[in-house]
Amino acid sequence: MLTYYRNNLVHNFVNESLIACTLLGISNIHDISKGVKVSEMWTRVAYLRDLLNNDFLVRKTLKT
Repeated sequence: MLTYYRNNLVHNFVNESLIACTLLGISNIHDISKGVKVSEMWTRVAYLRDLLNNDFLVRKTLKT
């Protein structure tokens, strides 16, 4: 029964996790203490969003 709620609840955190995964991925490539270009970050977030679009309910506009 708890699996039902877990599966429905995970969709609430997809957008935030896309941003977190993107920042983690960028930090492995670049030194983020100097900052991250917002355009590069959103490009990578859009890529992940499109990649996972069939598995999760992902909003096209990210509001964070």
